[in-house]
Amino acid sequence: LPEHLRNQGIIKHYHGRMSKEYLTTTFDDFSNPNGRCRILHAIEGASTGLDISDIDVVVQYGIPCKVPTTLQRGGRGGCNSLKDALFLIMYELWAITIKPNPSIDFDSDPDHPNVTKLDAHSSKQDRTGGAILDIVQSTKICTRLLFTKYLRDTSIDGMFHCLILTCTDCDICISNSVYCVKWLL
Repeated sequence: LPEHLRNQGIIKHYHGRMSKEYLTTTFDDFSNPNGRCRILHAIEGASTGLDISDIDVVVQYGIPCKVPTTLQRGGRGGCNSLKDALFLIMYELWAITIKPNPSIDFDSDPDHPNVTKLDAHSSKQDRTGGAILDIVQSTKICTRLLFTKYLRDTSIDGMFHCLILTCTDCDICISNSVYCVKWLL
């Protein structure tokens, strides 16, 4: 933020180690259309269950390890069906260069970590599932279609815009647009 806007309560942190009073006050301030807090910086555990309408932008900093986490976080935006929202995934360089482990059956478990066995010292690269790697590495398949396939959604609503028309929402379908779904850190 520009210097004159810093320490004004426009951005607030939100995590479980903060007092209940602070969390309640911050939530109320952020969810109030007239509140001062316009940006909420939340960690995974604290953001679970937040139900706030009119969120225009959700930024995921760092690749999530699993698709359900990605969908849950991205779904925070656009709860007001009258407005579009942007979900931006800012991922690490290794996420586009890492190759799926051929010894893992990602078809039966698309969120399986990219190693056969995890331990206490396993890296984020090892913990990241195959499906989310497919999504950030895709340059030809509609991002919405990848999510639809992951969810095994064969409904008309789930497939129509992806197979018949371009979805007009993802970075694949809107080439060279400012509305990118994925962004390299």
